[in-house]
Amino acid sequence: MDACAVAAHIVNLAAERGDRIDPLKLQKLCYYAQGYALALRQRLMFDDPIQAWEHGPVVPDVYHAYKQHRGEPIPPSGTAPELEQWRRDVIEMVYARLGWMTSWNLRNQTHMEQPWRDAWRTGERDAELPVEQMRDFFRKELLGQRVIAKPVPKDAVEEMLRTDVELQQRVARRRNQPTSPSRF
Repeated sequence: MDACAVAAHIVNLAAERGDRIDPLKLQKLCYYAQGYALALRQRLMFDDPIQAWEHGPVVPDVYHAYKQHRGEPIPPSGTAPELEQWRRDVIEMVYARLGWMTSWNLRNQTHMEQPWRDAWRTGERDAELPVEQMRDFFRKELLGQRVIAKPVPKDAVEEMLRTDVELQQRVARRRNQPTSPSRF
């Protein structure tokens, strides 16, 4: 299966739901679709590799197909190639779990996850996320055993606070209500 066919399906699904999807968000949803397909079905959602880039996991062919949209919403692609039912089911599940999140929320979330963190090397764009590691990570995720492989460096936390408006608002609310339970 071609990753661009999966991406077109995700774009059309977002349009059906009246949601905005830009290339960054599309990349992250493709990554999650691949991860959950590996965990749930022990099969690849698509054959294309996923690489660790600066802003998280990226499928290069999907990047090149949609890069002209930059940070703008991607219009529906009309007729996307037909996908097998199991693929559509996994995409629906991923979209139900994560489709509500912003591009930067998803980007920041992938930066906290083991597959990207272990593959990322500053300045490199071709380090692939190993399929076996993604499968194992998402199996643990589904079982509620989420583990961050390495501590999150202070500069990464500071970057998230600078770039994620929703997180900034939550931190501000928490600072104003120090006795309330944490909702992070």
